[in-house]
Amino acid sequence: MRAREMRGVLGVLGGVRVVFLALFVGLWCWVVGVGVAGAVTVHSFSGSFGGAATSPVDPYPLGSPGSVAVDGSSGASKGAVYVTDPAHFRVEKFTASGEFLLMFGSDVNETTGGDVCTAVSKDVCKDGVEGAGGEGQFMNPAFVAVDSSEDGASGDVYVADTGTSSVYQFTSEGAYISVNTGASALQGPFVEIAGLAVDAAGHLWVTQVFNSATFEFESAGLPIQEWGDPFGTKPVGMSVDSVENVYVVNAFHAVEKLTASGEKIGEITDHESVPTGLALDLGSNDLYVDLGSSIEHYSPSCNPSGGVCQSVEAFGGGVLSSGEGLAASGDVVYAADVTAGVVDRFDVGLEVETGPAGV
Repeated sequence: MRAREMRGVLGVLGGVRVVFLALFVGLWCWVVGVGVAGAVTVHSFSGSFGGAATSPVDPYPLGSPGSVAVDGSSGASKGAVYVTDPAHFRVEKFTASGEFLLMFGSDVNETTGGDVCTAVSKDVCKDGVEGAGGEGQFMNPAFVAVDSSEDGASGDVYVADTGTSSVYQFTSEGAYISVNTGASALQGPFVEIAGLAVDAAGHLWVTQVFNSATFEFESAGLPIQEWGDPFGTKPVGMSVDSVENVYVVNAFHAVEKLTASGEKIGEITDHESVPTGLALDLGSNDLYVDLGSSIEHYSPSCNPSGGVCQSVEAFGGGVLSSGEGLAASGDVVYAADVTAGVVDRFDVGLEVETGPAGV
């Protein structure tokens, strides 16, 4: 066979290999994301922070990281990560890459005796002091959320304390602003808070185990509406998407999707899994569900009205030992691991296109 003919044959074979590879990738995308249009993003572990041996090192290691939130506003703290640390009665703030910035909680500044301690001040920080619910005094700071809207409270941080049954509002620098006990609501005050979220309009949402009530407030604390979920609520957090659909975990361990007025749309997950946290990326409405030892990713095109949804990917296996809180921003997912005492970061490592929904 002449060289020119040989090259022609090899070219054909090479083309066959390319076609085969494309078909394989397309089939894989169809399997992991049946009916999901757009891009399938595959997250991989990129590092941990918040611990004495992590990189970067936290000079004040987390004791029991619980809830995580990312500042998605356009303010000076954009991209900052907030983590509750109930064991130390405080909340810590980090850069997106995990560098310690500050902490706030009662008497956390050993140098000044104040309630805020920053890295830039060079002050000595310490554990917070358990309080009884005074101005920013924590008993069990269980949940955290950030106002990422463009209203006047943009960048403010909300912390739900299940010990005092209160939600505290702070500036992005940890300065105390106000407290909401739910007393202004018809079904208030709060009892057994199960989660909180701030929607794209800057409204504060709070859900609780007692009577399965969910509340919506203006940023100033004035009640807007409240309703109950007949399927109950588990204390593992809540999320609200950009069009005000509400996501909670019901008493049967399923992630529910409800309208802003509390009408059930459907269950995204089945009753076999036991979610320990959930988070929405407000920019894309992608949903992430923490199952303790792994994380499931659901596309915004998921419609649970006809049955549970198929996740587009699962990640975190072999890394997470006891995941509890989640936050998502862009292509990055942060997961608090309460047993390891760190926050794990997962970034998108591969992105491939799927076919049209229903394919």
